[in-house]
Amino acid sequence: MVTAARRHGFILPVVLVVIGMLALVMAGFMFFVRAEVAGAQAERDALQARLAAQSGLQEVIIILRESRDDPSAWWDVPDRFRNALVWAESYDRQSDPVKEVGTGSREDLLDEDYIVSAWRFSVVAQNHDGLEDTMRFGLTPESGKLNLNAASEDEITWLLDSVLLDLGIQNSPELVDALLDWLDADEDMRPNGAESDYYEQLEPGYYAKNGRLDTLEELLLVRGFTAAVLYGEDTNRNGILDLNEDDGEDSFPYYDNADGILDYGLAPYVTVWSRELIITQGTGEGVEGEGEEGEGTGGKEEDRSQDIGDEGDTTADDGFDDSGDEGAEEGGPAQSGDADTGAGAGEGLINVNTAPIRVLAALDGLTEEDAEQIVAFRREQEPEALQTTEWLVSSGTLEPDIYEAVKDRLTAQAFQFHVEIIGYADHTKLARRYEWIVEARGPIVQVLYHRDLTKLGFAWPVDNDMVVVERQ
Repeated sequence: MVTAARRHGFILPVVLVVIGMLALVMAGFMFFVRAEVAGAQAERDALQARLAAQSGLQEVIIILRESRDDPSAWWDVPDRFRNALVWAESYDRQSDPVKEVGTGSREDLLDEDYIVSAWRFSVVAQNHDGLEDTMRFGLTPESGKLNLNAASEDEITWLLDSVLLDLGIQNSPELVDALLDWLDADEDMRPNGAESDYYEQLEPGYYAKNGRLDTLEELLLVRGFTAAVLYGEDTNRNGILDLNEDDGEDSFPYYDNADGILDYGLAPYVTVWSRELIITQGTGEGVEGEGEEGEGTGGKEEDRSQDIGDEGDTTADDGFDDSGDEGAEEGGPAQSGDADTGAGAGEGLINVNTAPIRVLAALDGLTEEDAEQIVAFRREQEPEALQTTEWLVSSGTLEPDIYEAVKDRLTAQAFQFHVEIIGYADHTKLARRYEWIVEARGPIVQVLYHRDLTKLGFAWPVDNDMVVVERQ
């Protein structure tokens, strides 16, 4: 009897241990299942956010095909580019509650107890020369920036001096010489520059490019160019002073000076993509378009430097590579020109209708006062007047002799555009952020460059009415 009782007393703990182990296994399995479900949902939402941003790109392409010559259609259009609806569970664009409110903000919608599933996009851009800490909902023409592959040494020097002075960086001559050594075709080092002998000593070592820049990020390979030089205090690249960009050494970036002013780096003012497309009279074949030299009626739109793309294909690649890393840079050196002789003809002209003061003032023949005058007067011009650069004289903005001296560096046209789009939803915080460089040639819109900026954060306060510039 005692033996039987001891046996029963031994079995009970064993059973309890087995049950406990099974419970742990089941708990682990349930946790695994829930994690897998959550991961699948996150992957699904990331794909939806990406497709929402892609929808925004297609909207941009449609606008550029129809209204490339009309900046009012794409420069700052909150009605079209702010919180634009892609899909919603129970309403469409016409009945979108965000549009019915009239402000374009989702603040009231997001405060509701039940939020309808809805996917949206915003096309966002920095608002240089506008009110501080405001943003645009639109595109940025690359022709409003200084093309480093086409600019003169004096222009590069002036712009670098201006940017670095705000950032408190004193080595402008070294940066200019290093950049020019990177661009030229020889291995002769300038007094403050660097050629392959310097770069080969780095870990890992590499050769000097001795050729044209293909992307702005390539500048980070050039001696002395750092993220601080390229992006300044604006580490999330939204053109708005955020708390972490104005607290000194308390948080990244540790080099901000906490002066209450956002000091931009070089990136917003420079490009490698701008080039002019013109009209040549032909047989009526090809793409119709307008150039600054005149109207095209059945003419063929051509590149002054190099032809790209297939004119028989009016579709646009969205820049996504489904077989690889979508964060990789897309496109290639679509620019033209010979590294031995400099820029191609028509490359790097500055758009007087969109260029910020700092870029205009960098041009040989213009002063900072001239640049401020241009920015102030262009806001008062009718859209028809802005079709050519001659409004600078007819409006009294520039004296005729000054205009004659700089007109060959100016344009009123835009063919390449920087497009930044956020795809997101009302019912989830997950979002994706992308940028593209696209080139519009009549009905052909081609992606030249694409990059995933999601790791920089959402950044853009699209629902804050305080950052939106009210238009009359």
